[in-house]
Amino acid sequence: MSCRSDAPWRIRQAVTCADLLSRRGYHPDRHGLMLCPFHSEKTPSFRVYPGSKGWYCFGCHKGGDVLTLAEGLYQTDFKGAVREIDRLYNLGLTGEDKRTEGEKRADNAALRKQRQTHGEIARAEHDRLTERWGVLNARIHHMQSRLDAGEVIAPFDIAELICKRDRIGWKLEGEIY
Repeated sequence: MSCRSDAPWRIRQAVTCADLLSRRGYHPDRHGLMLCPFHSEKTPSFRVYPGSKGWYCFGCHKGGDVLTLAEGLYQTDFKGAVREIDRLYNLGLTGEDKRTEGEKRADNAALRKQRQTHGEIARAEHDRLTERWGVLNARIHHMQSRLDAGEVIAPFDIAELICKRDRIGWKLEGEIY
């Protein structure tokens, strides 16, 4: 079986755990809870998270995304899970890539545009955090100069500013957004 390199990403975008479970005959309640399909139990311990498209069983302490769920449901490996979901949803991700050259170029152009947009967003966030860090640093120096001049300032004011500045600094160092 040949498989497109972006098949797992496309599956994660197109298929939810709840939908895969309902096609297999399992139906979570309105809270996303149900009996675990991997072990026998009397009280529901299997939770489906709709926003993140993930799942977790509090009974067998396993969890993951739609692909790990398919691995367990179909008792197969990762490639088998991709193949089963592709077959079930007719996504056309395995086998020959039947896109025309024009479609491939359009897809590549769209991916480049998406990467460029993400880069611009990350740069803007970095600039915003850097500016905020500078403002907080200036306020800290101003308060320290007031303290050095003998003025009475509540100590928690300066400590709070230092904590805010350091949190931003950590984000900038680790590029965590």
